[in-house]
Amino acid sequence: MIAIRGHLESESSANRGNFIELLNWASGTDPIVSSILNDSAKNSTYLSPYIQNELISLLALHIRQQISEKERSLNYARS
Repeated sequence: MIAIRGHLESESSANRGNFIELLNWASGTDPIVSSILNDSAKNSTYLSPYIQNELISLLALHIRQQISEKERSLNYARS
């Protein structure tokens, strides 16, 4: 498992943590992510540690659901 959050996540930090750095990378190709990072008020980017954990939990749930659906479809195809 890799660390998600950095110790110092301010904009002046060289490494703001894997989650924030991943969002910054994704903003280069995803206009929605870019808009959230660039256009939102700096005090309301919704990237607090609590929100980061919520997003990670939601993504994990989505991934588990996708795996389950794929498994069900494969099992159905084998029947």
